[in-house]
Amino acid sequence: VPAYLFSNSNFDILRRYFKESGGSQFLRLLDIHGYSNMRNLSQILAQLHEADVMVSIDDDEYFDDPWFLQKAKENIGKKVDGTTVDGITGYYVNPSGDYHVDHQVGRWLKYWNKSDAMNRAFDKFISKPPRLKLASFALGGCMVHGKKLMENIPYDPLIQRGEDVDYLINARLFGMNIFMDNQLKVVHAPPSKSHPIWRRFMIDASRFVYERQKLLLQENVQLKAQDIDPYPGEFLKDDLEEKIIQASRALAEEYLANGEVEAAETTLEIPRISKHNVKLNPYTHLLELKDTWEKLTAFIQESGLRTPTEFFTEI
Repeated sequence: VPAYLFSNSNFDILRRYFKESGGSQFLRLLDIHGYSNMRNLSQILAQLHEADVMVSIDDDEYFDDPWFLQKAKENIGKKVDGTTVDGITGYYVNPSGDYHVDHQVGRWLKYWNKSDAMNRAFDKFISKPPRLKLASFALGGCMVHGKKLMENIPYDPLIQRGEDVDYLINARLFGMNIFMDNQLKVVHAPPSKSHPIWRRFMIDASRFVYERQKLLLQENVQLKAQDIDPYPGEFLKDDLEEKIIQASRALAEEYLANGEVEAAETTLEIPRISKHNVKLNPYTHLLELKDTWEKLTAFIQESGLRTPTEFFTEI
């Protein structure tokens, strides 16, 4: 299997080519900062290689199934109950083989038990047949993109966390479907989380508010929150703002009890911050982003921008 490295120097060459070839308007989508931008760059690189399928894993994972790549590719483009498989998400297991996320402790989780919702979703999609099910969530570190999906659906650079779930929502809004394959897994061995709980909560609250607005503002209803229950659907319904308020108060009380006054004060600001961060119409933004992405795809195809050796280093 030919192996290629795409490094910082290759990235600089690619940006320069776009600029000199009339593609300057796409440079904002050629970025290496943030999860969404990195995943968009991966889709661009796959298109440069004229790939029919892109398989993604992350740098804190490995697969120990010798048939992983065969499984990843074998169902793309097929139909399941009349629905085309445009993309596939697999799942993560920890080094001991468990696919559940760690159970968190805290009174504030009564209002914001994301881990519980995720585990119920995992049980629903992973542990039960059939092998392929229309997914409610996606895991970006074990994803398979078909050609049509990666040419038409971009990751949203405004999403800092949970860009994979947001991508699935975007795909569904435009009639494209990502399935869970319960035979496709990677071993996930991440480092310890470095960000404080309040920061992870704030980012999650902000993106759920953003995604809920996207669902509410869609022109022709393609997707409802209940269509993607239990996760992320439970965080995209009418009670979202109340969940954020109650969880913020409870978490702030826990911080105060531990003498962490500054963290408590910041946590109490999360309801305001999560609403304030949505400064635009998320659905209109998505339409504009998708239009730019489709033009980027056309630029790659029409400009002859296909696998020039200077864009990659063979290893």
